[in-house]
Amino acid sequence: MSICSIVISRGGAAGSVDSEAGCGEAGDAGSCVELGVCAEVVCEPASGVGAAQPIHNTVTTIIRIIVYAARDSKVISLVRFTTLAVMGAERMKTLFLISFLSLAASAQTVITSISPTSGPDAGGTQVRITGDHLSPALICVLPCPTRVIFGDTSVDAQSESDKSLLVTTPPHEAGTVDVTVSVPGYDSVTAAHAFTFTPTAEAEYERILLPVYIDGTVAGANGTQWKTDFWLRNDGTETVSVSPWTCLGDVCGGVVPLSYPLAAQYALHNPQGLASAQRSNPSQLIYLFKTPEPHVSANLRVADVSRSELNAGTDIPVIREADLLTGRAELLNVPIDAAQSRALLRIYDVTSTDAQYAISLFPQTEEPGFTVTSVFVHATTPHTGQFRNEAAYAQVDLTALLHAVGNVRVEVTPLTPGSRFWAFASITNNETQLVTLVRP
Repeated sequence: MSICSIVISRGGAAGSVDSEAGCGEAGDAGSCVELGVCAEVVCEPASGVGAAQPIHNTVTTIIRIIVYAARDSKVISLVRFTTLAVMGAERMKTLFLISFLSLAASAQTVITSISPTSGPDAGGTQVRITGDHLSPALICVLPCPTRVIFGDTSVDAQSESDKSLLVTTPPHEAGTVDVTVSVPGYDSVTAAHAFTFTPTAEAEYERILLPVYIDGTVAGANGTQWKTDFWLRNDGTETVSVSPWTCLGDVCGGVVPLSYPLAAQYALHNPQGLASAQRSNPSQLIYLFKTPEPHVSANLRVADVSRSELNAGTDIPVIREADLLTGRAELLNVPIDAAQSRALLRIYDVTSTDAQYAISLFPQTEEPGFTVTSVFVHATTPHTGQFRNEAAYAQVDLTALLHAVGNVRVEVTPLTPGSRFWAFASITNNETQLVTLVRP
């Protein structure tokens, strides 16, 4: 019995270099099986100390360790890899050690049952999968989780044992899909046509995101008084149903959710009937019935009314369903200068109630550049179920995150399967309180 090899892939300023470190008797390549990526370590430079400093290019070293073993191997092998990385000009050197335990097994994952076998297309259904060999055959220093793939969307297992997995379904288009279980150390196994996503009432509506919606006036920093001004106009020839609505004195009709009938060629201005109570963040979600197709226009503006004689405010994009993002977003030329302004990154997720994002900052240059700093954040909301009135929300103070002066490129990467989101940076001048937006 033998471990075939360990492939170590390094990426850095000079591109990538692959090296191979043997660990035991070399096996025949055709009899080897990839056990999975056990560790991926990103080395970042130490944070700046003291006064703000100019942004420098830095070197980011990424190490990926892929374990290969003979298919019939039952050998347990402890592998350590040590590297010394120079993090950039006049930067401290960082020494780190990766250790992991690999166990190759000849047995294969087996799915015995999946329960329940259906749930709403909005996701959120807890599913129990039973069988054999459902826990990883690898023990890693860094997570290498078991993944369950519903159709083409994967999620991590919430809990696992050798006989059982618990997962929560992601948002997915309605229909019956295959369910694939991928356990590190074993070949993936698929149960065909094993789960059905059923359409929900919310699927008949178009979601519209108002990134900032204020009921009345809200006090802010430096004596500011913030207020939003919102217009929604029906440009079509048929009535459009607007939800969710509180129906205080309005005629809503016997429909669920409660809706307001916006007649053709009419408009709503700062509607008091929007179900906006008890929101935990600045966002507001509204819903338009898709039949007939809504032909609407909208405008949203935020202003510091205590300085209304200086400016009329800043327009905030109203995000319709087709404008939501599903992949990485790039915000270019974001100015960072704590002495002059406050820079905030705002992320809104309309599908999940707890979605994770990776945020990376790069110098704004003509060259590709290297990461200055990075952080992981969660966009969350306590509101669940259909027709919730707010998006999941995360806010990152870029000025506090980066002790430097200069312009940066901000990269926002969704890490939660099925996320549909929007993000932008708002830069508020400390003296004038004028707001500048940087959008994808």
